[in-house]
Amino acid sequence: MNVNSYSMSNVLSQYVALYQPSEKLADIVEELVTEGVSVKNLQELRSRIKVLRDPDYESQVLDMILYYIKTCIRDHALSQVEKQDIQKLLTLFQIAEGDFYRLRRGEIADLLAVEVNRIILDGNLEKKEDFYQTELQRLLGLSYDQYVELTREYVTKILDSIGADSQADQNQIRIIKTAFLISG
Repeated sequence: MNVNSYSMSNVLSQYVALYQPSEKLADIVEELVTEGVSVKNLQELRSRIKVLRDPDYESQVLDMILYYIKTCIRDHALSQVEKQDIQKLLTLFQIAEGDFYRLRRGEIADLLAVEVNRIILDGNLEKKEDFYQTELQRLLGLSYDQYVELTREYVTKILDSIGADSQADQNQIRIIKTAFLISG
């Protein structure tokens, strides 16, 4: 896996330019881009964010963070800096475990399908790929059961396709079935 680190400030600036969120969110993002998150501005940012809590705002924040995550995993990897930046955004904007699952389930399932497809079809489920999936699961605030639920149907289709090949590595298929709690 090639690990290119995407700058949070560049990606958030792109997001604001492309999707034009509310002025208040755009102002907070602008401050994040120019000042970052520091001890100096953390409390002020948090108080501004608390004032903005409403369903439309929450939707825009989830979209913005999801945009950053999708950008970061274009190279199918997450650098340490990217993981830290995602965690900062989740904490700063008070995104709770289960929020993406509850409010962006379809998008999360699509994102995971792409990543699972790449991992399975390369023919070898490696520890670093397993760790990568665990990191994605954690950053998306998914329980293991939610992760399996969102990926099981897609993994089953891939395994059915692979299983039709008489030269398929049956040991790898068993490992994948075990990892994704697929019986049979």
